[in-house]
Amino acid sequence: MIKDKLFDAAFRYKSTGLWKKLWDSDVFALTLPDGETGYISIMGKSGEYNALALYLGDDGYLSYNSVQENSGPFTSEFEQLEKLLVQDCVQMELCGKDELEPDELEEARAYAKKNGIRFAGANAYPHFLRFRPNYHPWKVTEQKDAELLTFALHASAALADMLKKEAPAKLHITALNGASKEVPLFSFSDEKLKFEKMIPLPQKKQKKTAPLKFTDEIALQKIKKLKKTGVWECELVRFTKPVGLPPEEIPYYPLYLFVVNRGNHMIMPTDLFKDDDSTLKGGLASLPKAIIERRQCPKEIYVREERTIALLSDFCKKAGIQLHITDPYEPLDALDEAMDSFMAEFGPHSNDFDDDAESMDELLTIIDMILNLPKSEISKIPPEVLNGLKAMIAAGALPPDITEQLRKKLGI
Repeated sequence: MIKDKLFDAAFRYKSTGLWKKLWDSDVFALTLPDGETGYISIMGKSGEYNALALYLGDDGYLSYNSVQENSGPFTSEFEQLEKLLVQDCVQMELCGKDELEPDELEEARAYAKKNGIRFAGANAYPHFLRFRPNYHPWKVTEQKDAELLTFALHASAALADMLKKEAPAKLHITALNGASKEVPLFSFSDEKLKFEKMIPLPQKKQKKTAPLKFTDEIALQKIKKLKKTGVWECELVRFTKPVGLPPEEIPYYPLYLFVVNRGNHMIMPTDLFKDDDSTLKGGLASLPKAIIERRQCPKEIYVREERTIALLSDFCKKAGIQLHITDPYEPLDALDEAMDSFMAEFGPHSNDFDDDAESMDELLTIIDMILNLPKSEISKIPPEVLNGLKAMIAAGALPPDITEQLRKKLGI
């Protein structure tokens, strides 16, 4: 029943064409049934993406604001990608049927048949999505999210009726910008939307990652026995592809410690890890484990990013590795080259999430060709292909047997 109510609200909203009157920056606040404040952005006036987004509470609004301010400068494309993965909202998108999963399309058609609705034109289908920081956008599965989105859609439809007589500015709705300090708050009850007052916008929180203590004495003893040689460059990044096995798991973008040898530009494999608690504890063992497994330990490590510093500072001090902290925007040539190669081959725009299986088949065909090359031909492999394969091996993105064969073939 809750899904029927959500469809009811979506088609009511669709009939209003509210996106023709508001820009996505014309944000307004709404008191939600649970007492929390939601922030609503109406998208579609530019003709590119048609949706209503409900951002939940202070954190939700700040995630909206973070995306709007996502203009750089950035140290890498990885950083830019991560800035776009912070959204915390529930959305109703109007889209074509090809953007729906089979079960979503079946639900929409069943509702339309029961209610005598005919899908026609572009963006005819409602698509209900939940955005969570560092997760792949996923269909709405929780009842509370569905109820809050239903409430926001009905309230927005009521706003559309008010805008037939009044301009947005008359209702205190104006475009937000960097200088904006407040936003209009509305209440919605008995099918009536009422302006209550102007409320201050949530203020950005200054977050600083505390340094992590490294306490694995057994690992330290093993590392101290290794000869230290060479210089590495390291950076903690958000991995470009989500991991997880739907429907049991919502696909998640893990963190990955990118490690590159400055001397030979080789990438050191480390484990992907999840950081739901934002403490980075899951990645504390990533570099020590890689050093022990490969029996290679650097004399010096260069870093420039705050979380990487927090992750490695105590470990490097205890392991006797000299840690150099550079300016956040200072180039680290070996690291930047490796990350650019990885992003070009396996970044979010290299292929769509839904095409991963097909892309993997193509990749395995290329790998099979490389494995069958004579040694004399290995040097002719394009550097961008070689660097991309090294990055895939480093990230553990290939089957173990293929990884081992490639390492032997390429001398990694």
